[in-house]
Amino acid sequence: MVETSSDTKTPTKSARTHKRILDAAAAEFRQAGYNARLVDIAERAGMQAGSLYYHFASREELVAEILQLGIATAFAQVRRAIEELDGSDIESDPRRRLETAIRAHTMAVLEQSDYASAQAKIVGQVPPDIAEAHKADQRSYGAYWNDLLETAATAGVLRADLDLFAARMLAFGAMNWTTEWFDPSRRLSADQIADTAVMMIMSGLAK
Repeated sequence: MVETSSDTKTPTKSARTHKRILDAAAAEFRQAGYNARLVDIAERAGMQAGSLYYHFASREELVAEILQLGIATAFAQVRRAIEELDGSDIESDPRRRLETAIRAHTMAVLEQSDYASAQAKIVGQVPPDIAEAHKADQRSYGAYWNDLLETAATAGVLRADLDLFAARMLAFGAMNWTTEWFDPSRRLSADQIADTAVMMIMSGLAK
């Protein structure tokens, strides 16, 4: 949880520093993998290496929070996007809810590309307890998507011959891999990539 000032509800200096370290660590893990040097993380964050330990007791604690934050951010953005449909005439439209989720997840991945890419690089190297916690987060997020897909399938929106587990994993693979090739300096924006993801994934899922 982000620490905030009681009177302004804005992040405290400590919370901002904490987030700056996480951002720096995600970028370094993305480049160098699990063995990224803490001194390089500190340098990127603009501090002395020893100062890292005020916020994180160990490399493992830093890694665990990066993995947790990556999924939590995407999950929150997807839920918020779908909740914004509430009260509208499309709230109960399973196809629109699924399209909204695809777009929101793709945008979340692109907006926090260092976290998404770092996760892919380091998840196979983390200690067992961190790996188990990460798998639990993945299961929770996956269950949310399963519900979206099953609701759409029951409503007759999706192709009857689809294996929903395979469909979900393939869709996630496509969305998550965008961080490896997307370049914001080129002609396509993140919004355009997200719109394309919706079009291509839904063309394979829907009738």
